[in-house]
Amino acid sequence: MMDNTKKSKPKKGSQCAMMLEHLQNGKCFTSLEALHLFGSIQPAARIWELKNKFGFSGIVTEMVNDESTGKQYARYRMV
Repeated sequence: MMDNTKKSKPKKGSQCAMMLEHLQNGKCFTSLEALHLFGSIQPAARIWELKNKFGFSGIVTEMVNDESTGKQYARYRMV
């Protein structure tokens, strides 16, 4: 039986690890930026892993409205 009190860390160099380091350095990123920064086409899935698999619950997803285009997008940051 696995001990759930200690969560493992993402593998060094993985998309999760790169995202976590970015967030822990006080930076945020959008879905589009995730593609360019980390090569991730599914940042929401990586954020889910960071929260649920690795236990980093301080990551929040904000929905941002772009007034010039009327489109909405996600921005991820750590609180």
